Amino acid sequence: MDPLDPTSFNHKFAQVNGVKIHYIDEGKGNETLVFVHGFPDSWFGWRKQISHFSKLGFRVIVPDVRGYGHSENPKCPPNDLKVYSWKTRATDISQLLDSIGVKRAFFVGHDWGSHLVFRIALYFPEKVKAIAALCVPFNPPNDTFVDIDTVIQIFPNFKYQKVLAEDREFEELVNRDPRSFLASIMRSHEDLSGLEFINSENPSQFIGSERSKLLSEAELEYYTEQYKNSSFHGPICSYRLREISYEEEKGLPKRIDIPVLMITVGHDPALPPTMAKSMPKYCTDLTMKHIEKSAHWVQFEQPQLVNQYIGEFLQKLVASLSKL
Repeated sequence: MDPLDPTSFNHKFAQVNGVKIHYIDEGKGNETLVFVHGFPDSWFGWRKQISHFSKLGFRVIVPDVRGYGHSENPKCPPNDLKVYSWKTRATDISQLLDSIGVKRAFFVGHDWGSHLVFRIALYFPEKVKAIAALCVPFNPPNDTFVDIDTVIQIFPNFKYQKVLAEDREFEELVNRDPRSFLASIMRSHEDLSGLEFINSENPSQFIGSERSKLLSEAELEYYTEQYKNSSFHGPICSYRLREISYEEEKGLPKRIDIPVLMITVGHDPALPPTMAKSMPKYCTDLTMKHIEKSAHWVQFEQPQLVNQYIGEFLQKLVASLSKL
């Protein structure tokens, strides 16, 4: 496997929960490790973890979440927005594991992928051995509905979520020019220019930054082609789920009792480390790690540290894990 060559990975497809899901399947270990990406990303966001952990003795499964990459991307309308709900996507991954004969797995998530793996643990607790979450902490289901305007009053750094949820013109803009949007948002901690849109009510004015050194030209081009293929429609639907999530999550547990590793970073303008301060109240077996010199895309800005922290976490849980 060459992290710079997407074709060097073992690509597969499965028909689950009414859609076709694309995934990477590497390694032949007895233990399975599932990596789940966030926004705007794809399986390719884990390119610097897949080989590392398959060599450590894991079977590594990395799906394109429904709506992303080479997985199916239903349109809403005509489909109901529930086709993108977290319960639906959790079911996708649960059924994907069923289809490949995996009963239980370890999960790693980044961004919305962290939120999704926590929801998998709530909806399908029998499937999840432990969780490592990057940047996005566990947030328990709400007892009352909280709209996005209320959220922004508490967390002004989430202004961009209102734009993504409500501004259809912005969705059209990024679909016309995915490369510019991806170049603006995928940046290292040393070059955060272009990320002003996070706190802006008019983020389109900030799109168009030059490529950050975080990505090579080939990497940015691969991401661009993926979004030309799938569009941003399914991914952006993640920001339109607040009411659906509130209704679907009624009665779910508010605690995570399996082992959890939370990795925060020092330079994520949308997700500062303080976002994770309440996790000890909800996660009863919690390990916290921090990577100061990283922005949002920590898994490929600081892959050695990410791999080290996840490896140390898993090593305590899996007796057969190869020594680091």
